[in-house]
Amino acid sequence: MAISTSAMMADLKIISQNVKGLNSPTKRRLVLRDLRRSGCQIAFLQETHFTRTRQFSLTDRSFTRSFLASATTKHGGVAILLHKKCDFTVLHCESDAEGRYVLLRGTMAGHTVTFINMYAPNAPDATFWERLENLVKSTTDSLVIVGGDLNATPVPAIDRRGPTSGVIHKGTPQDKQLARFLTDTHLLDVWRLQHPGEHDFTFFSHPHSSHSRIDLFFLPPTSMQWATRSEIGNISWSDHAPVSLWISLPGVKAPWSWRLNFSLLQNPEVRAEITAALDRYFLDNDTEGIHSDVLWLAHKPVIRGLLIQIGSRLKRERLQRLSDLQALLADREAAHKISRTQGDYEALLLVQQDLRAELTSDAARSLAWSKRSFYEYSNKAHTFLARKLRNQHRSHAVTSARTPSGGNTTEPGEVNRIFTEFFKQLYNHSPTHTPSNQDHVQRVKAYLSRWKGPALSQACLDCLDEEVTEAEVLLIIRGLKPHKSPGPDGFSASYYKSFSAKLLPHMTKLYNELLGGSPVAPDFLRSDVILIPKEGKDPALPQNHRPISLLNVDYKIFTKLLANRLGGFLPSLVHPDQVGFVPSRQAFENTRRAVVLIERALASGTPSLLLSLDAEKAFDRVEWTYMFELLEQWGFPPRFRAALRALYAAPLTRILTPGANPETFPIGNGTRQGCPLSPLLFALSLEPLLANLRASSTIRGLGAGGEEFLVSAYADDVLLTIADPLHSIPPLLSAIDSFSGISGYKVNYDKTRAMPLGLTRE
Repeated sequence: MAISTSAMMADLKIISQNVKGLNSPTKRRLVLRDLRRSGCQIAFLQETHFTRTRQFSLTDRSFTRSFLASATTKHGGVAILLHKKCDFTVLHCESDAEGRYVLLRGTMAGHTVTFINMYAPNAPDATFWERLENLVKSTTDSLVIVGGDLNATPVPAIDRRGPTSGVIHKGTPQDKQLARFLTDTHLLDVWRLQHPGEHDFTFFSHPHSSHSRIDLFFLPPTSMQWATRSEIGNISWSDHAPVSLWISLPGVKAPWSWRLNFSLLQNPEVRAEITAALDRYFLDNDTEGIHSDVLWLAHKPVIRGLLIQIGSRLKRERLQRLSDLQALLADREAAHKISRTQGDYEALLLVQQDLRAELTSDAARSLAWSKRSFYEYSNKAHTFLARKLRNQHRSHAVTSARTPSGGNTTEPGEVNRIFTEFFKQLYNHSPTHTPSNQDHVQRVKAYLSRWKGPALSQACLDCLDEEVTEAEVLLIIRGLKPHKSPGPDGFSASYYKSFSAKLLPHMTKLYNELLGGSPVAPDFLRSDVILIPKEGKDPALPQNHRPISLLNVDYKIFTKLLANRLGGFLPSLVHPDQVGFVPSRQAFENTRRAVVLIERALASGTPSLLLSLDAEKAFDRVEWTYMFELLEQWGFPPRFRAALRALYAAPLTRILTPGANPETFPIGNGTRQGCPLSPLLFALSLEPLLANLRASSTIRGLGAGGEEFLVSAYADDVLLTIADPLHSIPPLLSAIDSFSGISGYKVNYDKTRAMPLGLTRE
């Protein structure tokens, strides 16, 4: 299989391990924790000993997908586990009815890849090898990686060692069947090719006092160049050693972005160290001539570097006991392989027992904690379901994209480029609609001059204009949800909660300068966009994803502060027809009203039409020139508008898709979904359109109780209840077109739905 080398490359680690039964909960926990520590992305497990009618879960927060093959009795059984960061799209899975093999076929980084994990019989079985040969030959169009416990050695003379020195093994019948299989399928033994002069083994048989290398990985000759490393580990908690294989697939990027490890902040010593570092930093750098935004933003890399250093140190200390035992085990194992004396074997057993006890007790403590938590929260609404759903959402990662020619691509860089180009155009859909374009500004002003919104009260003006206080910021910090995803800087809400006393004075000063209209550094405004696929839509099309901006927490604190101030007065500014994100209003109010209007229309026989408008990317299309002109005409205070202008001063973003290095680009329009202030600004920006529709003498709404009702809105979801549609529809379309021309609002008429009531074809 030919693969271009022009793309970026990163290692994919695969581990094969005979686990010797996983029917014990503690053993399952031990295996998953050991795999997580190893850093592998794909795990081949053999001898799970599950039955077809009783297959336990082999997933956790890291390994979110598992594929099993089990027999009718507790023998054999294999599994392939995929890490949540392994961007492998499964196209086909085939499981052996006898639990001997499991095959996964799919795509990764634009390449078709097939994984085959097997547990071969420990007695000659020509039928098994014939089935396996046919299986491998059916995958010639893909990169095939075969691994597992073969119960046979490729070259018995060097891969087996008995109790008697100098005896050359001729091999077992299984060895001969394996040799024929490798010859017929043209597969190569990866470890032997990379370690031609070495003698190492993966299994020790105590009854026969013999070593053998029966846990293996195979690749076809054309793919050997992608195998960068292979390694045999130590026999510890199982009776087989793990075998590791590193594959470098072009286009597979090892994505990494720093995020604050919440557990570090639970350590009092770490908190004290960070507190001291903050004191030193602000004491040394809070001097005359240093702008508040520079002082604030520069503290982040300082603390980030310290946290990385502390995390590495604590991890080394935590794993020191395991590391010492594993190093001792490697020494004892090497000595026994050479001497094969009973004394060396007993010394090896003692270390294996100590290591197994350490790993088992660690897994048992973890399992006991989980049991306690599930018992404590079993009948309460808590985060367990949310975490489960979060893992399901992660499996919906963007792995393919529709090309301009109509085909599909799965190459990560190309997928990201296609999605980035779409959102580049979306976030800059009208590049000429800027404040410097006076013709456009005059059109916006002319439109807004025909509409007059409710006046802002003096209390509202005072609230929006007043100085930010530390108490106000602290209240918001205390209300932050600790497990929300952080922005590009990696600092989560827990950081601000833990060190609020040290951070508050500097945050408050920065926020007051923003209210005064001071510009802020681009890093403060930067965001990462993650994509949530719309249910039932083709995920290969960028328009079928909802973009959510991951913003830095300090940015969200400031916008939450502005949203809190504005939210208290929003009901007096926005008509009751709009119930989305307006405090004290509920969606059921509009739902109930729509039901009553339908009943009245049907009862009276009034020709009418229910029209549900589908606004295309409504939040993302709001034009800033229009939004700021609207706020100015509405009478919002200058300091509030200046703060918004600072927040919308060409912020940068990038589209995150798996395995790609995303391009950063500027945003020119839109209220970012993920920003606390965004839904409030959108509700304000839509109000002139809804007000003009209500005030129109040519667009009639349905009547009830002596009133006429035309509009029901929940944010961008607008339902129009239209009477006399024959005469009302033309001016309605004209009103929407006029508003779209100055605001960026766009109705997708292909997805807009209509429900006629009392209408005939005539």
